[in-house]
Amino acid sequence: MPAGTLHVTVQNIEDSEGDVLLACFDRAEAWMQTDQILIGERAPCPRDGQDVHFMIRELPEGRYACCVLVDLNQNQKMDFNLVGYPTEAHGFSNEATGRMGPPSFEEAAFDHRGETRITISVR
Repeated sequence: MPAGTLHVTVQNIEDSEGDVLLACFDRAEAWMQTDQILIGERAPCPRDGQDVHFMIRELPEGRYACCVLVDLNQNQKMDFNLVGYPTEAHGFSNEATGRMGPPSFEEAAFDHRGETRITISVR
């Protein structure tokens, strides 16, 4: 199976401390399961509000879905308020949004062939 490079640009990151975490999944059964992340990457939050770029090389062609978390307190997990709403900025490939939880794998999934570029805006 041929492999290529996946370029992920993360936008709308506020100037803050912490890390930007990227998780990529290759199947619906693994989606949003932290112990089944296919590829996990981390980058420091930009100090000037610029975009963060991830480059994943030698990724086999296939169907993937990615999620991003702006991990302000660097505990490597999503934090929630008392009513269960996320307190840290996050986003999904295809700009997918969920109702009462994350979007499905299929809503966030994209096809990776050769050189693939996606953009994820956090909110």
